[in-house]
Amino acid sequence: MNKIKILKTIGSILISIGIIGIIWGIQPEENATTHDIPAGAEWCCYAEISLVLNGHISGEFNTMDSGTVHFFVMSSDQFDRYLLGLSTSNMYSYTGTGTTFSVDLPTASTYYLVFDHGTGYLNIIQHIDLTYKLTGLFLIFFIAGAVIITIGIIIILFAFRMKKKEEALGETTDLRTENIDVITFDKK
Repeated sequence: MNKIKILKTIGSILISIGIIGIIWGIQPEENATTHDIPAGAEWCCYAEISLVLNGHISGEFNTMDSGTVHFFVMSSDQFDRYLLGLSTSNMYSYTGTGTTFSVDLPTASTYYLVFDHGTGYLNIIQHIDLTYKLTGLFLIFFIAGAVIITIGIIIILFAFRMKKKEEALGETTDLRTENIDVITFDKK
């Protein structure tokens, strides 16, 4: 009987943890980071964001007195083209020392916040402070939560199955003992 209670408890704890994971997966994510663009024309820096559903990102950046930068918000396809040096469109762009931004992320995808050197600043390291708030569905927490809930449910179902088997064995044993007639003989 103790095994069953332990399994039910473990299953319940896992379900609770899974629910927390799913809630984290749908909560807005706030991030504050510092990025450096190394000196040289071929360098950029970026932050990668993955969403299961559509979402929205808003935030701000500034270059900490290291000159102008080009800032882009790109889809994964746009970013791939950018890395290959091909011309590409983007979802948002800004050139300057800092700004606030707000961009809708229309589909489930990976998005990139990209910084590269502004004109005249190719040969220095540029420092960027970036803060942003992201709303949407975050894959890792959501899937982890769902998997943990599933494992918890399976453990609880297994515990109930064990309990039913124990009860069935107990009833069978009781029936056998109740239906046995005992005959005693006296020796004379």
